[in-house]
Amino acid sequence: MLQIAMLPLEDFRFGHTEAYQLLKRLYEKNGNGSMPPVVRTRFGRPYWENSFWHFSISHTKNMVACALSDSPVGLDCETIRSVDPKVLKRILGKGEREWVQSQADPNLAFLQIWTMKEAYGKYTGKGLGILLQGSEFQMTGKTRILEEPNLQFFTKTVDQCVVTCCTEKVSQIQWEYWETLTD
Repeated sequence: MLQIAMLPLEDFRFGHTEAYQLLKRLYEKNGNGSMPPVVRTRFGRPYWENSFWHFSISHTKNMVACALSDSPVGLDCETIRSVDPKVLKRILGKGEREWVQSQADPNLAFLQIWTMKEAYGKYTGKGLGILLQGSEFQMTGKTRILEEPNLQFFTKTVDQCVVTCCTEKVSQIQWEYWETLTD
């Protein structure tokens, strides 16, 4: 089971706080009672000790998002914007660059790959550095990391944001767009 909740963000300065508030509401909505304290691994990945649940949060200029799952999960969201071509060369592998440049909207295509990389880094708990050292996404057929065939990536474009989740195979996924934290 995987639930992804998204909420519009009025003020970017409160993104971190709003993301945790959204996570708290999603946790409680699933009948779990009060959300346990969040602790961090040595790499900084947040988690709950002795919990069945896994989570990931993200925020961007105009949205917060969180994922709650019964298996490890990573989530990222980015506002769609123009991307400097120098960034493409520095961050993407040759195959990824070719795919981005062949798409109708290269900025959207870049952000799809970028959010996949960020979500994967959060999934592993090791951060983005793991993917900037030569790993490359195969962008034909099923979207996946070449050396991780058991992972799934789910991507949606909502309110001018790209939201991507990385997780192990799941039987059910639920996307929720909340207007307020009381939804």
